[in-house]
Amino acid sequence: MSSRSVLSLRFPVRYAKALYGTAHKANCVAAVVRDLDALRHALEADRRIVEWLKYPLLNADTRVAVAALIAKQLGGHDVTRKFLLTVAAMGRLAYLPEILAAWRATVHEHENILDATLRTATPLSEAEQKKLKDSLEKQLKKTLDIQVEQDDSLLGGFVLQVGSMRFDASLRNRLKRLESHISHVNT
Repeated sequence: MSSRSVLSLRFPVRYAKALYGTAHKANCVAAVVRDLDALRHALEADRRIVEWLKYPLLNADTRVAVAALIAKQLGGHDVTRKFLLTVAAMGRLAYLPEILAAWRATVHEHENILDATLRTATPLSEAEQKKLKDSLEKQLKKTLDIQVEQDDSLLGGFVLQVGSMRFDASLRNRLKRLESHISHVNT
């Protein structure tokens, strides 16, 4: 196992839990969630930023200056700014994606939020997504963080994954079941 994977299993969770405790005490968890979601989306949109943060020849002052610039661009809460500066000062900016993933998991654990993935054959409107989310949250008695993806291979319908629970209402699945049924009838 590489040293990066060993490290990525340990300290990002500690950083995330420390940030959650600080944000909770300051009553700003929602603001920090918004800030770090925006940062996560920016890092996902341009992977070159992550590669640059991993550049080994950046000195500590440069890393802190980069963290200050990121915090300024976010324009977010002071807790977020201080956290990013701490991460940089500790030489952990290269691990920002892992820290952000641990933060998201920590928030979901404390706020009783379940991750869900909804794959649809055709795009859903915002109103349809909200209606589905509200209905599912009512049934599950949990808050859901739903990631919606379009998957043309489904042919029609949708597949919903919530934790280990999977509900497949796709046309592709129905056709497979029909094919299986027909082959059993003919044997």
